Amino acid sequence: MHMEDNDYSDLVALVEERLRELGLGFLSDGTNYIVDDRDADEPRLLPPQERLIEILAAFERHLASQDRSTVALALRSINDALVDGQIEDARYSPLVGSLSIDSYSLMAVPELRGLREELSALRAALNPDTGPDVTPSPR
Repeated sequence: MHMEDNDYSDLVALVEERLRELGLGFLSDGTNYIVDDRDADEPRLLPPQERLIEILAAFERHLASQDRSTVALALRSINDALVDGQIEDARYSPLVGSLSIDSYSLMAVPELRGLREELSALRAALNPDTGPDVTPSPR
């Protein structure tokens, strides 16, 4: 499948819209994807294909912070380092005055590993260096 920059731009716009709907618009804010260009005097926004890949990576990292398997892995690492006792659970407690919900068990958050793996596979497919069916558009 051959995709042009305008195809990637359309996908970036769609992902940005969905992230805003989820209250995660900060993940796709264009200021996060400005880079110094050695050939130009001014910083530039990443090209659409690269920006899409990076936005999806940011979303994947966000999901990792909300994933029960990440919590379980962290607890395993902590427990491996403990000499006495084991930690069975961890809790999220909002800051005093926060608009956040009440305290909750981090082991009660959803398992998102499958979704994160799908995002990773999508990023690999979109990457011109690893994607088997995607031909990058010329720059």
